Amino acid sequence: MMEYNLFGRVFEKTYGPATSPYGRFSTAEANRVREAVLSLRQSYRPQYANEACMRCYDTEENRKAYMLAYYPYYVDPAYRVVRDYVVPALQERQGFYPVLNLAFFAGGPCPEMYGTLKALRGARLHDRTTVTILDWELGWKSEQRISWQLCKEDGLIHHGDEGQLIYRCDNLVPCEQCMHGKTCRKRIHEQADVYFLQNYLSHVEPAEQETFLNKMRATVEQAKPGAVFVIIDLQYAGSKAIMRELANRVQAEWDVPADIIGTNLFAGSAPAWSCCPYEMPAEVQAKIFRGDDGFVPKKWTRYYYLVLQKQ
Repeated sequence: MMEYNLFGRVFEKTYGPATSPYGRFSTAEANRVREAVLSLRQSYRPQYANEACMRCYDTEENRKAYMLAYYPYYVDPAYRVVRDYVVPALQERQGFYPVLNLAFFAGGPCPEMYGTLKALRGARLHDRTTVTILDWELGWKSEQRISWQLCKEDGLIHHGDEGQLIYRCDNLVPCEQCMHGKTCRKRIHEQADVYFLQNYLSHVEPAEQETFLNKMRATVEQAKPGAVFVIIDLQYAGSKAIMRELANRVQAEWDVPADIIGTNLFAGSAPAWSCCPYEMPAEVQAKIFRGDDGFVPKKWTRYYYLVLQKQ
């Protein structure tokens, strides 16, 4: 299946067919990519335990480097969580969905869309799919197009499926204050079956945590009964703290009826480990991830997850 060559296809679609694993990737081009990879990796290493990671997606080079350094690794966590928790929850609620509505917040290039649709492929749960990717950054359009192309090539998106991109979506601002509020209410809040938020909490400053929690509560309140909320984030202290506080509020004090249907935050709270199932092209490793400081090839992803379902 083409899926198993995902890494190589991401490389080729991001940097062009001339730089495919079987083509030529000049030293100057490789150094430019390495500079961007290093910029990203440094931004994900906060100085203090609860400090948020910097957002470093404002340049085309950094966004393209993200596709190599991170995109292939973030497909599998979404796939596992959707397979193990979301699909059974949706099946229990409704036997078949003529149109399954999926909303990916802070989506960036949206590897979680590929992982989600991969998990849904064998479930025979739905006919058509409506996908919305929301993000603050305006520049992810090319990378989001790559995600859509990968899904089409691998049979995860079919004729009649429909997608839309919404930019300037701020997860810290009430929807009523957003220019897209009316669109999202009709397209998402009244219809979405799955809300997804992956690798966003690590960018939330400590002073913004209460704002995020309030926005999350409002989102759950607006959602239709049966909607599922998936939050996945990396092994950062701040991300774990926000997720645990959200879980505690759902269990204890919310007046919005919702259940925790899956999490690894409790019972020892060890992060889940996901081994990337896609092999890095030899040329990418030889010229970019050579094993020197800051360029050790990534293999494992450690993450926490919380899955809620509105009653």
